[in-house]
Amino acid sequence: MEAVKRAVVTGGTRGIGKVITERLIAAGYFVDFTFVQSYEHAEELERRYAGKCRGAKVDSRHPEEVRKYIENISSAEPITVLVNNAGITFNALAKEGTWEDFQDTLNINLGGSFHFCKELIPQMNRARNGDIIMISSLASDNVRVGNAYYGTSKAAVNRFTETLAIELARMNIACNIISPGFVETDLVKELLTDEKRRELLKEIPLRRFTLPEEVADAVMFLLGRKPLLIGANIPLGGGGHLR
Repeated sequence: MEAVKRAVVTGGTRGIGKVITERLIAAGYFVDFTFVQSYEHAEELERRYAGKCRGAKVDSRHPEEVRKYIENISSAEPITVLVNNAGITFNALAKEGTWEDFQDTLNINLGGSFHFCKELIPQMNRARNGDIIMISSLASDNVRVGNAYYGTSKAAVNRFTETLAIELARMNIACNIISPGFVETDLVKELLTDEKRRELLKEIPLRRFTLPEEVADAVMFLLGRKPLLIGANIPLGGGGHLR
């Protein structure tokens, strides 16, 4: 009997996370996905893919909550894929934001990734097989006014992942980064005025935003391990990283 392939996707109910969850299910994975507020979206996914996925409310800022969650979903079949997608965007001039704003952004974007890695690496190590994929952002390198908090958190995620990559390579655990620019999600559509959208598109050589499906394509490419990459950072922004 073929072993069950298992994956965890944080923030897996909407936008990029939802598409990644669905793509992994289509590839034969049983997917445990997390959310914080999207109960209806989680229930919809569970109904649509009955027996192939399972959602749970997890606040990734809290290490004990993450530990208990991983303990609850663990079984004889190891979880060998982790996609750290959960995160928040906080935009403000550095002088106007507070230390609490900065801490919260770091705790979710960096801390959440750290806690999930900490809990799942032992399973991957025992299996001598694993893939950790961080959904970062071009904001980690592209400096913009008002992006100090979010950009710093994603730059830290990148540095953390690169170190994991060299530490875990001998255990056959591949750690990589996907860095989208602006992605066509409902949230982005709600936040951007038509004028702001036109301004941003002028900065992108392809003159369009990245699609969630393209981020999922990159996830599946990395999981295919052809070629086998460690510590790679795939920029998905229509050339926006070249400006």
